[in-house]
Amino acid sequence: MQDTSSENTDVLLCEILKLMKKRLKFMPLVAEWKLRNHKSLYDPTREKFLTEQLTNELSTEQQALVFLRGFFSCQFQAAKLLQKQYSFSRPLKEEASLPDLERELRPRIAETTKAMLPVLQSLRRSAIHAANSGFVMASLIRLEYHLDEFGPEVKNIALQQLRSDHWYQAGD
Repeated sequence: MQDTSSENTDVLLCEILKLMKKRLKFMPLVAEWKLRNHKSLYDPTREKFLTEQLTNELSTEQQALVFLRGFFSCQFQAAKLLQKQYSFSRPLKEEASLPDLERELRPRIAETTKAMLPVLQSLRRSAIHAANSGFVMASLIRLEYHLDEFGPEVKNIALQQLRSDHWYQAGD
């Protein structure tokens, strides 16, 4: 039988993976909109702004901020890769069925992304409390199937920061 902190870590890992999946599911629509409107799939200025905006809202120790910046960098890389894959392999939808990037998609993506922050903070606290990197990795391996539908390359990029073991060690 698992202890409470182990169960909590499982619940939190499951929740963050579901949010990652939800966020990634928007990317084909984002790619379609960008292609239709002749926009680049990659916007480094926007990524930097979003990363700073997300991490500036938090007052936490340096190690947690480094983890969060790395985590969101991995999410942006996975999203770009998924958009690129989609742009080469899928036909564009009819324009009438395409949601607007600024008014519809980005607000929904931002809402999902912001929902990740408290889960990530709770997950880190739970993992530090469990103080067992083997358990956390075993739980992640057991639960990462949530991202299988995006293919191994996107999945591996999205999970890269969670797979590192330094993020849940006690802070500075």
